[in-house]
Amino acid sequence: MEAGNLSLSDHIEPTRVCKSSSTALDIIAVDNDLVLVSYITLSTLVSDHFPVSAVILIEHSESRVQP
Repeated sequence: MEAGNLSLSDHIEPTRVCKSSSTALDIIAVDNDLVLVSYITLSTLVSDHFPVSAVILIEHSESRVQP
């Protein structure tokens, strides 16, 4: 991860849970230059495989590119 300038959330939860095991199969790696606002694992009753969601802060300028 360091070679790609990537980092993970400090709080990673299992994304696949069954009777005998739980594993973090799905992760979202974020470039270290970006701000990770939130990172959550969504529990659903539909499956034993939970989706992961991340919110990343993106700065933008009000100026528009001119030709």
